[in-house]
Amino acid sequence: MARGVLCKAPRNSHFEPEVRHGTGFNTPSLTQHHIKSESKMPKLKTHTGAAKRFKKTGTGKIVRHQTKTRHILSSKSPKVKRKLGKSVVVSDGDHAKVARMIPYA
Repeated sequence: MARGVLCKAPRNSHFEPEVRHGTGFNTPSLTQHHIKSESKMPKLKTHTGAAKRFKKTGTGKIVRHQTKTRHILSSKSPKVKRKLGKSVVVSDGDHAKVARMIPYA
């Protein structure tokens, strides 16, 4: 190839932009779809960390496991360990915050 001469790309489908008809924003099908999606409420995302830690009962209460049960159990009495092994209901102050994190539970 000579120096200073521009090389034109061959006219193949690889080099020409692909033209699609009927996919612009002004087409009726896309506009109707766009209007329908605006009327729906957006989906809420579940907080995956909260979903692993909290469960919702049949009556709508939110239940959690208790803390301090993973290690250093030798210094705890059997009564305390039994009590800590049971699930408890989330407090009223935290209920709204946790319920927002697990909307579909």
